[in-house]
Amino acid sequence: MHASIRLVAEASQPATLLFVAISSLASSLLIAMPQLRDPNFRRTVVMLIQHDDEGTFGVVLNRGTELSAVGLCASLDLDWGGESAKPIGWGGPVQPQTGWLVFDAELPTGVGRDVKQVGQGIRFAGSLDVLRQVVEKPPTDLRLLLGYAGWGPGQLESELVEGAWLVAPLTREVVFDVNPSVMWEHVLRSMKIDPSTLIAGRGVH
Repeated sequence: MHASIRLVAEASQPATLLFVAISSLASSLLIAMPQLRDPNFRRTVVMLIQHDDEGTFGVVLNRGTELSAVGLCASLDLDWGGESAKPIGWGGPVQPQTGWLVFDAELPTGVGRDVKQVGQGIRFAGSLDVLRQVVEKPPTDLRLLLGYAGWGPGQLESELVEGAWLVAPLTREVVFDVNPSVMWEHVLRSMKIDPSTLIAGRGVH
């Protein structure tokens, strides 16, 4: 079980932390199709973290926010040791002040227990202890995200039947090396799909 960093800031109070449990992780990408009408997810690439009888949990990889790592760390009284312009990604519309880390780096054993290996060279965490370790000397391969995408029991299956999503393999290249602005097209083309040929319609992709 892992916990996410949740920043709860009010005008008169500093940010505090809450923790949200998640269950077992799954390794795949969800690629939004044209028939997905929710504007939140238009042309998104979602890394699927949990999918079971209780529902589905994932984080969007190709949307940004106006926040930077410097500002996020300052709100937690942490010093950011990386490039000042490091952006914070938009992980989804649910609990937008909930923070997650996606990275590729070995951490001390005591902290490593809070880290989940999602895929080859892809680690996922949401604990404050992990954040403290990572921000001191940020690894090159690091994504910081706020918020997440969630589906109730059976909801994702229904959307798949409607053809709203394409399921794709999760790769380290997509997570860390592909620019978010072209990620949607990149994943489709890597599956031999021309994005310009996609049209809205029912069916399982």
